[in-house]
Amino acid sequence: MTGRLVHSGQVLVDLVMRVPALPPPGGDVLATATTMLPGGGFNVVAAAARAGAEVLYAGGHGTGPHGDLVRAALAAEGVTATAPPDPGGDTGVCVTLVDPSGERTFVTGSGVETAPPAGLPATTADDVLYVSGYSLLVPDKAASLVAAAEESSATVLLDPGPLVTDVPDALWERMLAATGVLSTNAREARLLTGEPTAARAAGALARRLRDDAAVVVRDGAAGCVVVR
Repeated sequence: MTGRLVHSGQVLVDLVMRVPALPPPGGDVLATATTMLPGGGFNVVAAAARAGAEVLYAGGHGTGPHGDLVRAALAAEGVTATAPPDPGGDTGVCVTLVDPSGERTFVTGSGVETAPPAGLPATTADDVLYVSGYSLLVPDKAASLVAAAEESSATVLLDPGPLVTDVPDALWERMLAATGVLSTNAREARLLTGEPTAARAAGALARRLRDDAAVVVRDGAAGCVVVR
């Protein structure tokens, strides 16, 4: 990769709790460990920066303690935040419950990171523009990012996220038409296509993308399916 990774999505704070099991409705459970650390889009930008890419984070970040944590973590990884801190509030928090199998269950409290980008950096054909499906859940942000993806000469990398069924079908069609690389897990791929297996879902998704695009369907311990 010779260009930059421009991440348009959400970096927030993960409150990670390791639990013996999920609590029943109205119940409680004692966590065996609790950690607060940057999460969401941070995992992507940190991995890309550690792999040697120049990385820009174009999403929002707040003016409270959570925003401070995010900015410090981005700076430590050499990631440039292109927007100033948002004076309208703080960065959001995602409560992440991790059971003994390693399965994660999320409850997200959004913050200023869901606001439309204050101005995406100009991109070139060498760049990768990363779009998260979480961004498509917010109408104003979705409109600006879909338009940016359609107009950009960069390769658009789309990660649908777990809330795929909450995004309108028409929006998915526009976003998929602009996507150069679609990276999704098997559950999300099945929800997007109605197909029963990762392989069949990958093929169905590839037919909805442009001819030079690639689909990666990640299937946990079973590996992944790649269709180009």
